[in-house]
Amino acid sequence: ARSRLASLRNFSSRPAIGARRRNCCAMGKGGESEGPSREGSVLNDPQFEPFLQTDFNVARFTSNVLAGSQTTAQAQAEQLREGVRVLDAELRSEVLGRSAELLGHVKRMTCADESLRDVVLGVDSLQAAVKRIRGEIVGPYDAVKKKTRQLHNLHATIDLLRLLIHRIKLTQKLKAQLDAAPGALDLAKAAKLITDIRSVDAEADLSGIDAVTSDAAFLAQATTTVRQQAEEALREGMESLSQAKVGSALQVFFNLDELPAAV
Repeated sequence: ARSRLASLRNFSSRPAIGARRRNCCAMGKGGESEGPSREGSVLNDPQFEPFLQTDFNVARFTSNVLAGSQTTAQAQAEQLREGVRVLDAELRSEVLGRSAELLGHVKRMTCADESLRDVVLGVDSLQAAVKRIRGEIVGPYDAVKKKTRQLHNLHATIDLLRLLIHRIKLTQKLKAQLDAAPGALDLAKAAKLITDIRSVDAEADLSGIDAVTSDAAFLAQATTTVRQQAEEALREGMESLSQAKVGSALQVFFNLDELPAAV
């Protein structure tokens, strides 16, 4: 942009161009220069009008001129060269007449280029900052994510171990009840232990744990034994009309969560 500005300034300061401009564009009273004239321009000359056509063809134009002209080719060429000189002078005059406007455009273009460079630099800086921040955040984020996953798995493991330990204790108590002497067996308490073990099994998925799998057969047998003894006690109480035996038997079924079926 600065090189274009310097070229225009050098161009406008040439005395020869200024002299030709005064010679070609002098008009008005006393030959004063009032700027480029459009009315006398070669652009409005019918002889040079074909040169403004978008589909201008040099060979076709030359053939038509030589075929329809009464003058020689040399004369035609001289007329065209004169038109070129006039057009060149008008072009220079137009540029010089609008030099201030052109220089203003150049200045605005220079400012726009500088602003664009500033914007590009700002965008590059912003992208670099985003990459840096992303690099600073991704590492801690991944670390927090991993630790959060570890913490979640630890909590899940602790909860599962808590339930497993509670289940093992309940199973041990149930074994102790069933191993007691016939007169010391508390069917209601054994039934409550069986129900509590069922509740633990329903609270979490304990499948695949050896301690749980190994107790499955024992729990099934214990449930059957307690149910059979409760049915026998209920039958004896009904036969003997003993409210104590009937109540004890019904309490066992209640603890097994099987009271509606027993009644």
